[in-house]
Amino acid sequence: MAVPRDAATLRGKSRYKPACYGLAFTDVLDLLAHPEVDLAHDLTRGYSYKGGHSAPSTIRPTDVFLARYALPDLTWRDLRREADPEVLILKEPREGPESGKRRIEFEDTGRTKKLRRDVERINCFLLKAPIFVLPGPPGGDLDTLGQPMDPLRRTVKRVFNDASWLKNGRLYGAFWINMPKVDRFQRLRLGSAAHPEGEPIVSCDFKQFNVRASYHLANQPVPPGDLYDIEGGGQNREAYKKLTNAMLNAGRRLKNLPRDVQFALPPGTKAKDAIAAVERHHAPIVHHFWTGVGFQLAAIESAILIDCLHALHKENVTALPLHDAILCPRSEASRVCDVMEIVSGLYGEGLRARPSIEECRLSSET
Repeated sequence: MAVPRDAATLRGKSRYKPACYGLAFTDVLDLLAHPEVDLAHDLTRGYSYKGGHSAPSTIRPTDVFLARYALPDLTWRDLRREADPEVLILKEPREGPESGKRRIEFEDTGRTKKLRRDVERINCFLLKAPIFVLPGPPGGDLDTLGQPMDPLRRTVKRVFNDASWLKNGRLYGAFWINMPKVDRFQRLRLGSAAHPEGEPIVSCDFKQFNVRASYHLANQPVPPGDLYDIEGGGQNREAYKKLTNAMLNAGRRLKNLPRDVQFALPPGTKAKDAIAAVERHHAPIVHHFWTGVGFQLAAIESAILIDCLHALHKENVTALPLHDAILCPRSEASRVCDVMEIVSGLYGEGLRARPSIEECRLSSET
């Protein structure tokens, strides 16, 4: 288990610091590792460098601890998760490859109080929602970060970037967000009016949102058809999708293609040619490329999704946030899409869209 030992972290005042963290915390760790107590082993002591490289301190339970507390019938239902001290996360400005990751303190205002209430309202619903997880293979309960999947982690945080409440704002933290996609579809079940015991899920997603939102901000009509089909006929679509979004997210012009884009395009494709193709295809919004507008577009999308969640939760629909999509019971997908289409239109007719539905049909479902 990773544990903090840095005195500045434990001593300092921060809205992000859990109540259990303080200087006495390290005393407890040392006591657990004392030979006469023998409940924990110190594995590593953490370090950090100004360059951004760091590693946490880690401890491991001893055989004595496991014999005393690791009961054979212990389950997640026997544990409790304390609420996070803060549901709004504000990140520092990006000024280099290693910057933009640190949380920064902020003073509460009317805006932050409303943002916090919006997230707490969602969390209140999620804590009581009928969310079920089917058993997985032995040793298979790891998320995409390589961490044990904790089904008690039902609440979300809203993360903002570049020290601005107008950039990003997506929801993170709940266990289903970091579940592998296949596991999410195969094992996650949500209760509904038709199936309170839980049923398979679908994902309702606004496709091509960033490009459509860019046209909306530019007061330009959204072109018909597939906005990522730069070459026509669907050729190299996925590569151009990634490149177009990279051009919206980047704060300066790219000299080279992103690695995943380069591998997806035909060998020998030059960066300047691929970029020029996107700029020609989307000439009305060319002034948005290389401005870092992507975070602003994500903020618009996250605001829409939060309003959708509030509306759906008011109807007692088990709707879960998933970055730029909403998970829901399969039987309620049509209603969820109706709400998402209506709410997106309230932000501007150029943003109104019918979400697409993604699902995983299994040969045998429970």
